[in-house]
Amino acid sequence: MTMEEQERAAVIAGVVIAGGQGERLGDGPAKALRPIGQSTLGARATRILMRVLGGGPTLYSTDPDIDLPEGVPTGVEVVDDPFPDQGPLAGITASLESLVGRADRLVVIPCDMPLLHPAVLRRLMTVEAEDRVITIGRPDGPPGPFPSVWPVSLTGQALAIFSGGERSPTRAMQEIGMEILPRDLLLDDVETTLSDPDLIGLDDVDDAQDMEAIQRSAPRVRLLLEGRRSATTAWDLGSIAQTLSLPNPADSGWVVNGRPVGWDPELPLVERDAVSIL
Repeated sequence: MTMEEQERAAVIAGVVIAGGQGERLGDGPAKALRPIGQSTLGARATRILMRVLGGGPTLYSTDPDIDLPEGVPTGVEVVDDPFPDQGPLAGITASLESLVGRADRLVVIPCDMPLLHPAVLRRLMTVEAEDRVITIGRPDGPPGPFPSVWPVSLTGQALAIFSGGERSPTRAMQEIGMEILPRDLLLDDVETTLSDPDLIGLDDVDDAQDMEAIQRSAPRVRLLLEGRRSATTAWDLGSIAQTLSLPNPADSGWVVNGRPVGWDPELPLVERDAVSIL
């Protein structure tokens, strides 16, 4: 590695893997298009990912036959899954390939972890490695592929493994080499401990029962309205406006974590966010 490469800040990209049809959720659209709050699983995941990337490329990998959720922001790059219905490894490898020469690392998350907290992703991203995939341990089995961080320099290896017939991301990660971040080490991070001490954000939505449960588990946020502080639960700004029965929320001033934002009903909120309505 040259001195210039060492001095250059790493470019971190991210991708939401959203190619699943979600048959186990019952009748309805593909999993990424299922509603959560005033948004959808796919749009929420994309915007949560964007909170931690710092302007790096944001990708959305999906089956080309699945519509893109309306709430996915302009500028997100859509990567068509070249092998639909063959699992997420196809979307991961296609995303890596599209980033060669443009990014150094790729943060991979699924569309079906709606409680995934940015603090967990930030902690995962602090582990730097050029020759292995970084992932998080599970309490009840081998580590899964989500969330994980893949060096773009491993694109050739990942493509070769996929071309050789492998379809399991976990087995591909094992073959490439991976570092497992223990769950208890995540909680060494103060922000993670405060925001998700039980790491429930790492639970995915697998079936209709999971979806029903997650709908009742909106993040707790702090609210400042007319000088009064309170707490509420909300998936997004639209959920707060609905709870408060605001007649014209677009006419109010909205501030999230000290930053003014325009009215956007799908703007996602996470645990411990602070929302002011002016």
